[in-house]
Amino acid sequence: MEKKSPSLNMSIFVIGISLLVMIVGIVFFKLASEMLLCLIAMFAAIAAMRLGYNWQELEEAIAERMGKTIPTLLLIWMIGMIVGSFIYSGTIPMIIYYGLITINPSWVIFSAFIMCIIFSVATGSSWSSAGTVGVAFMGVAQGLGVPLHITAGAIITGSIFGDKLSPLSETTNLAPLCAGAKLYDHIKAMLWTTIPPTVVSAIVYIIVGSKYSVQGGVLPESTIAMIEGLSSVYKWNIILVIPFLIIIFGGLTKKPPVPTLFISVLAALAIGFFYQGFPLSVGFKSVVNGFTSSSVYAGELPAPVLSLLNRGGMKSMVSVILIVFCGYSFAAIISKAGFLDKICDPIVGRIKTSSQLILATLATVFFIFVATGNAYVAFILVPEIYRKKYAELGIAPMVLSRSLEDVGTVFGALLPWSSSAVFYTATLGVAMYGAEGYAIWSIMSYLSPVFAVLCAITGLGVYKLSKQEQEEAIKKLENTI
Repeated sequence: MEKKSPSLNMSIFVIGISLLVMIVGIVFFKLASEMLLCLIAMFAAIAAMRLGYNWQELEEAIAERMGKTIPTLLLIWMIGMIVGSFIYSGTIPMIIYYGLITINPSWVIFSAFIMCIIFSVATGSSWSSAGTVGVAFMGVAQGLGVPLHITAGAIITGSIFGDKLSPLSETTNLAPLCAGAKLYDHIKAMLWTTIPPTVVSAIVYIIVGSKYSVQGGVLPESTIAMIEGLSSVYKWNIILVIPFLIIIFGGLTKKPPVPTLFISVLAALAIGFFYQGFPLSVGFKSVVNGFTSSSVYAGELPAPVLSLLNRGGMKSMVSVILIVFCGYSFAAIISKAGFLDKICDPIVGRIKTSSQLILATLATVFFIFVATGNAYVAFILVPEIYRKKYAELGIAPMVLSRSLEDVGTVFGALLPWSSSAVFYTATLGVAMYGAEGYAIWSIMSYLSPVFAVLCAITGLGVYKLSKQEQEEAIKKLENTI
């Protein structure tokens, strides 16, 4: 059957209704984004069939698109395996333990910032960092009379740092997957928009925190209980850092990430079995289902310790994998039928410079994120609009992937209807806005986009493709549609 080209009105109708369904479903009815993505994918498929496409052709487009995501999906599975096995071995708990015992109560705000950086990089999760170490620091701050909203801002900023840069982070893997960049290239590019806000944050927290310096302060009981709880489950030894060293070595020597990460998982399992004395069956279950403290320790543990330990495993990554499958199904259909090109080509065609392109990317991520409250939706849709233009202008895909995170990963803490904002306010027990709100002190949340704009305007950190790389990228993208 002959295929028709969609009209502009039809394209606007299909994509407009799809975005409206996402906005209303997520913001007003709190519906699961995975099911909403399936609904709009089916809606787009029906519209595509009116143009002459059959289901088999659309299914093939989805399969082709998903096939290109397999390497990064393997990495996402590996993240779950790493978290589960590293908790089993005591690797992650040891870093948190020594971080807690080195807390200086006289510098609570700055200490909270630094420790949350360390833990978020180690775990790859801003929520886990804020929900464990962050909660401990809130107890320290409360006991010593340090303003809770400033402490919360420092906790969130430090936690976001690892969520952006840790190779164990879901968003750090999802962004390059969607943009067609390599993981470590993506991390390298993000240094331009992450390190400067981090330095500014550190200076602010040192200056402000010094005003609340407390001499002779002691840790509150909640923090001491957390330290004792970790010590009751694990034995500490320098060998526990070996799994992390394997990952660092693999990254520095540019080894293939999946085999490197798997070797680190095996090392963690060996440490948990031979040194900690835990059953090997628990280690294997931790890799798949996540670690469960009750399987190795019969005593009672504080709630923050349970929150820290009982997680990980490949199954913990299922929600991210589902987002990718459902989102890419929709993206593949609207691309195959030409709906996306019909709307975006006239707009994207007006972009002539790298600065215009990056600024447009940042603005589009911001718009979709604000509209839906879900950064994953923006991560999937925005590259579909701009990837080819990046290749045509000779800009490396890691600049696109960085731009996704410069808004999508950091701004959620300031968006009241995003899951991140809801989590932080509930977990840390402080308001977002107002005189005692954390927003102004969550410096990374608004400085990272600012530095992204500065990089776009000045050209700093805007990596270029060689002529050969540019030609290959354009050819690859043309064959994808």
